[in-house]
Amino acid sequence: MLVIDPGPTDDEEQAHLLEQLAHFADLGARVTAILLTHSHIDHVGAAPFLRKKLGAPIWAHPRTADQLTFPIDRALTDGEIIEVGGAPP
Repeated sequence: MLVIDPGPTDDEEQAHLLEQLAHFADLGARVTAILLTHSHIDHVGAAPFLRKKLGAPIWAHPRTADQLTFPIDRALTDGEIIEVGGAPP
């Protein structure tokens, strides 16, 4: 499972996000990465929190990474296709 643009910076909202992700984990899913589409705080606010809690790497385009206050773990390239397993394919 990929988490795209996790925005909440509020402790309560971050706890709720973790609860939702735990529900999916109970169904057999695992967060493999956190993807950031751009650097607005409402799209990146929970990324460092989730990386710490889940151990999932943060992926973003280098131009996005340049605007963040935290490091990314993998740079994405223009036109890159990220395949996700599971059903439906």
